[in-house]
Amino acid sequence: MFNRRQLLKTMGAGAVLSFVPYSAIASHAQSGTRWGMVIDLRRCTGCQSCEVSCAIENNLDEGINRNKVKRLSVGNKDKKSLMVPMQCGQCEQPTCVPVCPVDATYKADNGIVVVDYDKCIKCGRCVKACAYDARSMKGRKSAPEKCNFCYQRLEAGLLPACVESCIGSSRVFGDLNNPTSNVSKLLKQNKAFALLAEEKTSPNVFYIGLPEKLNNKKIIKLDEVEWQR
Repeated sequence: MFNRRQLLKTMGAGAVLSFVPYSAIASHAQSGTRWGMVIDLRRCTGCQSCEVSCAIENNLDEGINRNKVKRLSVGNKDKKSLMVPMQCGQCEQPTCVPVCPVDATYKADNGIVVVDYDKCIKCGRCVKACAYDARSMKGRKSAPEKCNFCYQRLEAGLLPACVESCIGSSRVFGDLNNPTSNVSKLLKQNKAFALLAEEKTSPNVFYIGLPEKLNNKKIIKLDEVEWQR
């Protein structure tokens, strides 16, 4: 987990955004690869190409998403919209893993939280346990869907579909254990935030460009942006 002394609260206790210094992220470093992502909201256009490419790559049923783009209104007098892509954070301490009665959800050595669909009994406990609302099910007869950074593409040496298709280059993906990777460099150079740091899950998806005086839970509960036709 992130060390409490390394989490610089932008406001008092509670569900307020927490700045996560790179030193806290690097403290998890160990042998091997630890995949992570930075989403730079200053570059996100809200085009939803990430949603579409994810659905196509992973052959998702209609109405099921592994990532969602949400709209956040910011500012007082001159309000503007900020697009916030949401997905599984591949947490270091995932709450979805211990609740699975058959060990169908587990954390791989490379840091990705994976679902073994051959083992899954579709009980939905993992969906309820996720504080980030990052899992979805289409009824009791379907297994939960979640982002796995397009595991099959990583094994083929490719980037996740959402990263490859992002027209604004707002998504940066790489090895958090490698200090020279693009994702590590971006985290060093910018003020990055982790959502719901108070949950002590230590997600490996970080955000740049979020308003600091913002309640985490407000972001989680935002409505999804409707498809722009």
